[in-house]
Amino acid sequence: MDTMAAQLGKIILGSRSPRRAELLQLLIPAEQIEILTPANSVESGFQDAHTWREIERLVSEIARTKNDDVIQQLEDAGRTDYQAVLTADTVIVCLEPRQVDDKVATLHVLGQPHEEGDWQSEVRRWFKQYYFGRDHWAVTALCLIDSTGWLHESVVRTTVTFRRADLKLLDWYLSTKEPLGKAGGYAIQEAGSMFVESIEGSLTNVVGLPLESLNKLLKDCEIDTAMSKS
Repeated sequence: MDTMAAQLGKIILGSRSPRRAELLQLLIPAEQIEILTPANSVESGFQDAHTWREIERLVSEIARTKNDDVIQQLEDAGRTDYQAVLTADTVIVCLEPRQVDDKVATLHVLGQPHEEGDWQSEVRRWFKQYYFGRDHWAVTALCLIDSTGWLHESVVRTTVTFRRADLKLLDWYLSTKEPLGKAGGYAIQEAGSMFVESIEGSLTNVVGLPLESLNKLLKDCEIDTAMSKS
């Protein structure tokens, strides 16, 4: 174990996502990171959110609620051996044209596919209606609260453009079951990358943890990162 890292307080990551843990290790030594998942799952509640302001407010609230949950667990355990608690929430946002006039569109948030029932049909519809040949956005809210209680927040948006329709590739992709448990029904860091034509913004944001923005938040907390040392 790195002696210096062992002397520093832990960075508590409140997440069930192994990808977020892997990304955080690019900034913070693994031995300085502790995973503590929120005790309660947070419902999305995006059904009536159709503007950027509404969506970003809700995704920030979810990240903040996760953070409060983890901090309460730490307080209940009498823990003070940490520098900060980090939580995040990622959603996929797409444009849904209205049938009356395709020039007028409303934003629509896609969650994870429903595992019960015919999830393949659900994801197939998403690709056909929202993804193929079109832009969509990955939106991640970061919430970092340091040991003094100071709140640091950020919302990051990345534009993803998918290639034109390839139904054979889509059928194969659905057979891998990779879409299950993924926001928007695909994983850009895995086989889902085969559909991507271009990305504008942070790639790690699409995975679930925008490292550029997170590095700034950590620096604001006076926490050294691999980027700050290079």
